[in-house]
Amino acid sequence: MKAHKTILLYGGSFNPINASHVQILQRTFKRLNESEKLVDEAWILPSGQNPFKPKEGMADYEHRLNMCKLALEGLGDEFKVSDFESKLQPPFETFLVLSELQKSYPTYQFIWLMGSDNFMHFHTWDNWEDILDNFAVVGVKRECSAHKLNTCPMMQEYAQFLYLEDSSFADLPNIRIVDTGMLSGSSTDIRKSIQQGKALDNVDAKVEAYMHKHQLYR
Repeated sequence: MKAHKTILLYGGSFNPINASHVQILQRTFKRLNESEKLVDEAWILPSGQNPFKPKEGMADYEHRLNMCKLALEGLGDEFKVSDFESKLQPPFETFLVLSELQKSYPTYQFIWLMGSDNFMHFHTWDNWEDILDNFAVVGVKRECSAHKLNTCPMMQEYAQFLYLEDSSFADLPNIRIVDTGMLSGSSTDIRKSIQQGKALDNVDAKVEAYMHKHQLYR
């Protein structure tokens, strides 16, 4: 069955979402659609709150979800925030989440987007081979780690399934690496700056105002 929609899915804790997260989503969406329309929408998927793990340093799910919505305001209808993980019970393993998404949206094709650090350690994830067998995967190449991506364990085993950016997602396994340019800053840096009373950068003004209003990360 041909997919009615193809969704670029960017999951993470987004604690908080920062400007680099948004730029990765926007730039990857643009790169994949440069030659022809390969992706219909791009979703941010905040990870669920695991009651069995310590909450220290982690904002409540509702706050992280709201900040993601603020960060994507005005980007266009193609960019959405999904609260899907709030409907699931832990553990929130990626393959289980993707499988449940596929059950809920049987006519959609989901493409899993991840940064270079996660891409390099993807082979350590639970059910990582099942993910590759059932879902396309896009890794973001950042200048600082570009030379490492092609030698990571996953690529050594699945090199024959590496496709060009503008090729179809029809066949699986399907891996591609997208160069979004150099991006700096992290959520950890933002939390540290808040704790130290420093000025914030790499964060949307609306997200910063929300964190201040709700006294997050203090």
